[in-house]
Amino acid sequence: MDSISFHRNDCISLISGADKIKILDRSVSNSLVSFNNKEFKKALFCNTAGRIDDFALICPIDDKILMISSDEFCTETRSKLVEGIGWNEEFELRDAVAAISRFTVILSQSKALSIFGINEIKDNAMEEFGDMIILVTKIEGLVMLDILCQKGSTDTLLSLFERSDINLIDEQKWNLIRVKLGIIDIEDARGNLPWEIGLDKLITRGKGCYPGQEIHARMDSRGNKNKTLVRVISDKKIDVGKLRVDGFGTINITSSFSENELCYSLGICKDMPTGKIELSLDGSILNIESIPIS
Repeated sequence: MDSISFHRNDCISLISGADKIKILDRSVSNSLVSFNNKEFKKALFCNTAGRIDDFALICPIDDKILMISSDEFCTETRSKLVEGIGWNEEFELRDAVAAISRFTVILSQSKALSIFGINEIKDNAMEEFGDMIILVTKIEGLVMLDILCQKGSTDTLLSLFERSDINLIDEQKWNLIRVKLGIIDIEDARGNLPWEIGLDKLITRGKGCYPGQEIHARMDSRGNKNKTLVRVISDKKIDVGKLRVDGFGTINITSSFSENELCYSLGICKDMPTGKIELSLDGSILNIESIPIS
C-alpha cells in the first residue's frame, strides 16, 4: 500500500506532579510502575463491570506524562483520574490539545529508516525526530508511527510528508485502511471486555485494585474467554450491529466501511477456528479471519 498519514482528533493531556504514576496506575488495567523515557505504554480504562470505557497511550516526556485518549470520552476519562485524589497527593492535569498535534503514519520499514532515521523497529518504542516524538508500532509487515508535534511544527511535518510521498488522507479513508489492517479504534473497544478484542495483554495479572479488576480476575480464573476479534470481507454491505450467519452464529460488527464494491468490517464472534474461513450470506461470500493484536 502507499504511505499514508492521518491527522488525529484526540484528547491530549499533560500530566505532572510527584504522584502522577501512582494515580494513573490505580486507574488503568495494566501496570505503569516500571517506566522509562524510551518507551510508551498502552493502557485501558475499564468500568466496574470490567468493560472498556477508553484506551490511551501513556508517554513519559522528561518529568511529565503525555496521555492520548479518545476525544469523544475525554471529559469522562479525565474525571476518572482526578476523582479520589488525596489531599496529600501531587497531581496536575492540563489540556494540551491546543499545543500538540498527533499524526498517524503507515509506511514500510525502509521508508521509516530513510525518512525518520528509525533503524530498529520495536513495539512501544519512543524516538525523537527534531522537536517531535515518534511512537513506533509494528503492524502486518508495515510500521505505524504516531508522531506528536507542537502546533508550530505542523507545517514542517506536512512539508516533509509531501516531499516523501506520504499522502495525507481524510477520516473516511483512514477508517477503511485501519479496518483492513485490523487497527481497532474506540468504537471497537468501548463496552467490550479486553480479551474480546485481543487487548488482554493490557491486563496485568496480580496487579492491585483498579476499576474492573475483580471481574477480570474472575474471568481469568474461569478461563472462559472464547470471543475473538475478526476481520470480515464481503461483496455485500454490512452494517454495524449483530450479523447472524446461518451455520456459524452471530458476529457483533463494530466497524464497517466500503470500497470498490467490497465491504471491510471488524467484529467480535465466538469460537472462531484458526485461520481463515469462507461462509455464505444471502448469496454473498463472507471471508472471515481472526486478527492478532500487538
